Amino acid sequence: HMLSRGVSTLTTGITDGKSVEYEDVEEVHISDLNLCPLVMCAVYCPSGIEVDAKGCSTCICKDDSIII
Repeated sequence: HMLSRGVSTLTTGITDGKSVEYEDVEEVHISDLNLCPLVMCAVYCPSGIEVDAKGCSTCICKDDSIII
């Protein structure tokens, strides 16, 4: 419900040609979806990186990637 409302509003903003409306809508749209902040991890993990409850990267390697 929230997603479809955001998309339809976004389309209206583009149609109106008002960039300010587009920016306002995009800000709301992002918060509705709870997107992760853009995080660049400087680590390479063969088995992948741990994620938090929202599925966002924590930059911590999963346990099975530790090779002794």
